[in-house]
Amino acid sequence: MKPLNLILFGPPGAGKSTQAAYLDKLAAIDSISTGQRLRQTVETGSELGQEVAQVMAAGRLVDDTLMNKLLNEWLLTIPSEVGVLLDGYPRTLSQAQSLDQLMQAINRPLEVVIALTLSDEEAIRRLSGRRICRIKGQPDQILHISDQAALDQCRASGGQLIERDDDRPETIKRRLAEYNAKTEPLLQFYGERDLLILIDADGTPNEVSQAIEQALQQRFNGAE
Repeated sequence: MKPLNLILFGPPGAGKSTQAAYLDKLAAIDSISTGQRLRQTVETGSELGQEVAQVMAAGRLVDDTLMNKLLNEWLLTIPSEVGVLLDGYPRTLSQAQSLDQLMQAINRPLEVVIALTLSDEEAIRRLSGRRICRIKGQPDQILHISDQAALDQCRASGGQLIERDDDRPETIKRRLAEYNAKTEPLLQFYGERDLLILIDADGTPNEVSQAIEQALQQRFNGAE
């Protein structure tokens, strides 16, 4: 499949990170996760990095003007023959409009927006059932309470099962409400421009990946 310039949306619990990794392999795409890139930019110690560090140290959000500078810098480092996947941006209509202008200016127009959909009930079931298996000297593993074999293996290995605060049902409900409120206007914006593809995320990761690939093949006629 040809390289694509796209945005990936998805509520908590929809498996967005898994599908972003799949898209990276599917279509020669370089992912830009804004949270991760902001931290990396700070670590460079560049002029922009210092500016971001000051904003973050003050507990403020990076404003649209600075974010556009950062996006421009990040996008220009990606070879023209490689696509780009934006994860975590835009978050508002004004950001979406600014992004359009930026990507047109660098001759990298946005081609498709993929939105994973998942009912609040299923998101709560998935996230509230997550547990961290913590074994001394080993990386943490994320398990689900429905996977009894994995839970038993964790305990047998001397592991401790931990529930994260942000995986508690009341916290998940707040996160979902915030996501839905912020994302709905963006989905409408991109839907009106015929860029939006909705993908039902209520399935296995592989099933969701196959649905994404099929939808992209249909839209772009299997172009390589």
